[in-house]
Amino acid sequence: MDPPAASPAPRHGRREALHCGAMKLTINGESRDVDADRVDRLLEVLGMQGQAVAVELNQQVVPKRDHAATELRDGDVLELVTLVGGG
Repeated sequence: MDPPAASPAPRHGRREALHCGAMKLTINGESRDVDADRVDRLLEVLGMQGQAVAVELNQQVVPKRDHAATELRDGDVLELVTLVGGG
């Protein structure tokens, strides 16, 4: 059995001085133009901030502690999963 994959390193570093305009992301299989440059901002834009959300970015899990430090790039593919209670 293969060892578990390590968490991806947050994408730190300089980007453009100001993030301007939307970028194209694929979110849960749907192509969307979103004005968010980090995972935490994406969750805010989508109205998911404060919810328990599992985030996968380009087939790598992004731990909650890294949401604010993980930058998004045009063309990224994300899977966002929330738990829904019910009975």
